[in-house]
Order: sequence, then C-alpha cells, then structure tokens
Amino acid sequence: MPVKSAVVNSKGGVGKSTSATNLAAVAATMGRRTLLIDLDPQGTSSWLSGAEYSDPVRTAAAMFQDDPLLPSQLAVPGAFGFDVVPAGPHLAESEHWLATTTLSDYRLSMVLKKINPRWLLMT
Repeated sequence: MPVKSAVVNSKGGVGKSTSATNLAAVAATMGRRTLLIDLDPQGTSSWLSGAEYSDPVRTAAAMFQDDPLLPSQLAVPGAFGFDVVPAGPHLAESEHWLATTTLSDYRLSMVLKKINPRWLLMT
C-alpha cells in the first residue's frame, strides 16, 4: 500500500516545495517508486524536479475537473528518478472552481483513492 505524505503550511516562502521535492528525491534514491503531485500554481516543485508542464491541459488541475484525469494519466518523469504531476497556471482557476463545487473538500481524496499502486510514496 502506498505511503502518502503532504507538505503543507498556510504561509508562503517557508520551503514547502523544496521540502517536498527533496523528500521525493531521497525516496527515489532509496529505490522507492515515488510520485510528486505539485499543487502549487507557481509550479516550484515541478520546476525543481525538471518536470515543468508542456501541455497546459495535462497538469494537476485536470484532477479537479468534472471528469477528472488520474495522476497516472498526468505523471511525467522528473529529472531525479521520481514521477511528477506538474503544476500549471490552471491550478489557480481550479481553486476558484473548487470553492463553488459540491464535495470540493473530497475531490483530491477521491482521485488519490484511484491512484495506480505502482508508486510507493506520494508527496
């Protein structure tokens, strides 16, 4: 069963993206199949991982639409041995959409329950 980890803080600039990226890199170095889901509209973890989005539709924002894509459909290889669901500017729009959507608090949880078990650690 995969281990899920979240790096959160309501304040900006405290190292959330750096910590999550380093955690994923260390886990991958230890041989764990790792997925980093970047939910920051600025995309810092995606950039640090060498996995910036190239298709604005295939980013983490696609997990929150009415017919959500799964992380396994969005993941791209990062530069340090782990996979990344990249962030993009559409995440800011998703935040607004989620604020007005039924069951928005559970949307990420519902998507993560359907995740491919090939990843042992998700940050």
